[in-house]
Amino acid sequence: MRPPPSSEAAPRTDRELRSRDGGVGVGQGNGRKPSSRGKLDPAESSLKISLAAVHPRAIVASAVFRVTARAAGIGPVTGVAVVRSAEVPAGVEAAHACIIDFQKMRTVNLVRIKQEGGDEIAIDQLRAWLGTRFDETPLASTRATSIRFGEVQTERLLVIGDATVAELEELGEVRLPSPPGDLEILLGATRLWARPGPVRPEGEDAVFTIDVDLTAAIQAAVDAAAPGDFPLELVLNAGAPGDLGFSVHELDVSTIYPVPLPDQGARTVVFAEEGRQTLDLPLGSGSAGWVVSQVRAVVEARLPPARIVPAEGPTLTGEAELLLDAERAVVVLLPSGQLDPFDALAAVRLPVLVDEGTAELVAVLRADAAGRPGEPLPGPSLGPITVEARPRADGPAWVTLSAPRPQALQPGAPLWLAVQITRGRLSLLVNAPGATPPNRIWRGLPNGPFKELPAIAGVWPDGLSGAIRLVGLPSADQPIEALKAWVTGSSSGVEFTPTEQGIEMSLDVSSRPPGTTLPVLLVASAPGAYRFRAVEVVYHL
Repeated sequence: MRPPPSSEAAPRTDRELRSRDGGVGVGQGNGRKPSSRGKLDPAESSLKISLAAVHPRAIVASAVFRVTARAAGIGPVTGVAVVRSAEVPAGVEAAHACIIDFQKMRTVNLVRIKQEGGDEIAIDQLRAWLGTRFDETPLASTRATSIRFGEVQTERLLVIGDATVAELEELGEVRLPSPPGDLEILLGATRLWARPGPVRPEGEDAVFTIDVDLTAAIQAAVDAAAPGDFPLELVLNAGAPGDLGFSVHELDVSTIYPVPLPDQGARTVVFAEEGRQTLDLPLGSGSAGWVVSQVRAVVEARLPPARIVPAEGPTLTGEAELLLDAERAVVVLLPSGQLDPFDALAAVRLPVLVDEGTAELVAVLRADAAGRPGEPLPGPSLGPITVEARPRADGPAWVTLSAPRPQALQPGAPLWLAVQITRGRLSLLVNAPGATPPNRIWRGLPNGPFKELPAIAGVWPDGLSGAIRLVGLPSADQPIEALKAWVTGSSSGVEFTPTEQGIEMSLDVSSRPPGTTLPVLLVASAPGAYRFRAVEVVYHL
């Protein structure tokens, strides 16, 4: 045992602490070998994560955090306590006394001073704090560098022996055998998750592990936060120190980009008739590498009740045209599958060409007679309409033959459309479907009789089909949406009907073309002016 220091001795300057690479060691002058051991991670009662990837206007698709916990085991004294000097108790022959102050109740069962060489630094006694004083009966009274004892719960330990405060801070270790408990995750002062009670890993060396899904909580925090609140910081707290882990297990965060549009932050796409147009959204420089997941907008429009189906197509063949004049008429089948989406038929649209002068076109609805054109339905005809000549290079004109009032339809009942010319000559363009024609064509005199248009082997072996678009009033129970939108390259889109007040469009994007613009394809089944405002693109890098 080393003798206690004399009160007349000069201060020992050879045992000053020196800093080495951010650590603390014992000076060379005392004859002891400096500690070269790697420091153990201290036991933790609090860990922090800074969410640098979460920013204002972020969309949090997934935020899952992994929490691990087990008993701290043996670790540095300074990881769980403060060390300070104390007086050696009367009647005890020792060089030094130090207090290990846990600053709250801790369960402990081992204290040791770990060295790799040099003079031995031993412990003579360990005493537990009783609340107002240290117990006069030591936990252990045996000279050793490592003393293990029965578990004791205490706020402080009195260590009597060779070690100074600096040496105990540098070389001292304790064992905390109890697992941590009362885990909680905080964001500021808000508790996002809690698990009361101690953790119970299965097995001596097992680790308690749990994945905590905080997706909704993090999104709510982003929505409520001010710009100065970022980055958000999560704190894992434990009621007692332990071997804790706190990490991001899964974090999927997207950015919202407000698209700059010229008309007071909006853009209007005008459809004079049904069909397709492209809305190009500028994304700006640096956006070529964005992985776009969604387009959001508020879409406004004042629309008529009628819908045109199909809004584009069918494909017109360049191999055949039906020439109509006052002596020749055609009758086209309107199958029930095309009529059933409507409660009433208001008009039909046909692709036609007039090469010279003008032509006047009219149509009559006929009943179905066992798969053949039947008698005309009572009521007025559709049309007439005058069609002007136009260059063939401009393509056909889709003309509308309207009824004075919508024709009520019977579910499951097909009709026939008889088209004839009252003045001039006109070419009616057709479709070659490559299968059974959905809109079979018959021909004949304006008032009949009619014969089915034959197929021609090698040209259109399955026959020709009428190219026709129906204009009708949809059933209130089964509405036909006015607009379909999707991004070029994506496999799906959305269909909806804008209102004057505006509705929110949320368009998922699975793929897009490269570049700094995002082309949104629009197909309208109702003519009108569609105004897109508050357009946002959601992306991640």
